[in-house]
Amino acid sequence: TAQKVIDSLRIKLGLGSTLCFDLVVEHVKSWRRNKLTWLETKETLCRIASRPGAHNLRCLFRVTFVPLDAYELLRKDSVAFEYLFVQCCNDVVQERFAPELKYDVALRLAALHIHQHTVATNGPLAKVNVKAIERDSGLESFVPASLAESMKRKELKKLLTHFVKLNANLTAPGQKNLTALQAKLHYLKIISELPSYGAKCFSTTLSDSSTETVILISPKFGIS
Repeated sequence: TAQKVIDSLRIKLGLGSTLCFDLVVEHVKSWRRNKLTWLETKETLCRIASRPGAHNLRCLFRVTFVPLDAYELLRKDSVAFEYLFVQCCNDVVQERFAPELKYDVALRLAALHIHQHTVATNGPLAKVNVKAIERDSGLESFVPASLAESMKRKELKKLLTHFVKLNANLTAPGQKNLTALQAKLHYLKIISELPSYGAKCFSTTLSDSSTETVILISPKFGIS
């Protein structure tokens, strides 16, 4: 069952709790990267695999009930916090938040991610160099694919360098450099302000119409 898989992953990953985690399936050939189907905990993977077109599905372990306060999650379960941060970074790069993610916000997030990566890799006093990041990791690891493809490389690096410099404005008085953890918290704060962050989509057919309607419900607006 999905619940047994979740319990097994909790142990392997060292999670304190799986209350905010679930298994979901994604259609790998779908153009809607943000369309994920939530699996009931009693659902068996064997039954899912036997469905028509199952070879085009992949199963993901995700934070589906996102916290209202990322810092509170960090305090309670640091492993779950790290998992959420990586998940959000991947969602940005893989464009699960498209088209609601404006290009300037995407660049702001990329700059924070680049800063976090540099500091975590090279130490707290490391200088963030976009050209070095491009050479060692590739900008595609931080920037949504459509944005990287639509902008000239020189312009993209210039803008990323600009936003990286703006990270200095996020430091506390007397602090010289933003820490990797602070960069993560600022990253998640920006993500949490996106409409689909933590939201669930439900398809329904209205009684007086044959048109399918998608309803977006978000816990940010008091739905639990």
